[in-house]
Amino acid sequence: MRDILNTAVRVLRPPSWATLVVAAPYAIFCLAAASAYASAWFASLAAYYITLCCIRVYLLNCFRRAAGKAADWKVERCRRCAWVLIVLCVPLAGIIILAATAGSAFSYPGPMVYAFGAYAFAATAAATVGLVGSRKRRCPIRIAWSVVSMGSALVSVFALQTALISRFSAEGEAYRTAMNAATGMGILVIIGTAAIAMLLWATRKAVGKGSALEQV
Repeated sequence: MRDILNTAVRVLRPPSWATLVVAAPYAIFCLAAASAYASAWFASLAAYYITLCCIRVYLLNCFRRAAGKAADWKVERCRRCAWVLIVLCVPLAGIIILAATAGSAFSYPGPMVYAFGAYAFAATAAATVGLVGSRKRRCPIRIAWSVVSMGSALVSVFALQTALISRFSAEGEAYRTAMNAATGMGILVIIGTAAIAMLLWATRKAVGKGSALEQV
């Protein structure tokens, strides 16, 4: 059992193509659902997840090229990702408003709810492994990857909540609006705070302050 767990940690530790293999099909799934159901909700989720997949591809490429690069090069890539995540908070706020104000129009066929649940649990597990790994190794690219994974996992949990309420809740519009607004705003604050903290951390490193960085 220990060998299996160690293997899982090695596969999922950031950055890893394995987590992208999980995330990319989900983004395509949301895009296909947006086309099939003419849904602004699924289109918004697809745009968000496709952007996160692009950031992951960028970080994987940076990780591949990082050997032999100076610390400033890695810190700058971390800062770029932080800025992108901060900008992404704007469309994320739109997604939250859409879920809170138009959720009654959402319709989730049974298998789609299970797909949301499966991805939410997989993304959360991968993000947790990544956060543990980034704490042990203070590499800017790994830290950026972990924050991106955390943002993806939190939004997937929000999407799952929206799906469950839409399909199973009998509490009415007021309950749906309150729950989606409260959870969405909490997630927005967490992601925004994490992105700003990453930007400040990378800026401190760029000017030569703080603890030493670990090589990739």
